[in-house]
Amino acid sequence: MSYQPSMDATMHGGGKERGRWRGQAVIALNDDFRASDVLTALLQVAHMRNLPFRKDMSVDQARVWAAQESRARAHRDFEHFCDDLKIEGWQCKEVLLSSAEKVTFHAEGGLDNLAKTLGIGESKR
Repeated sequence: MSYQPSMDATMHGGGKERGRWRGQAVIALNDDFRASDVLTALLQVAHMRNLPFRKDMSVDQARVWAAQESRARAHRDFEHFCDDLKIEGWQCKEVLLSSAEKVTFHAEGGLDNLAKTLGIGESKR
């Protein structure tokens, strides 16, 4: 898999409002990403934003649960999502990102440090 979405409610002005955390989703893509990676990541973020607020978990536990649950739902719904897009006249074979949507970065401390910072666990080399 060449994508990894993460949500962080503490960055970019996020905060708790009416029992829900607000934040910004960040999707990191490898250079060799496929259209299916982008679409799956977008679907995962959509699922992540609609998950219930978990008062029974710490912030870190809820972040891990949300990442795992939204990933499972995205993979479960991917084919149906693509079928719906095609019915509406969208193509799913290529995704073009503008230069503003592409940001090249260097992770100080390596991929493991980046993964830890994004709250996504161990990186896969």
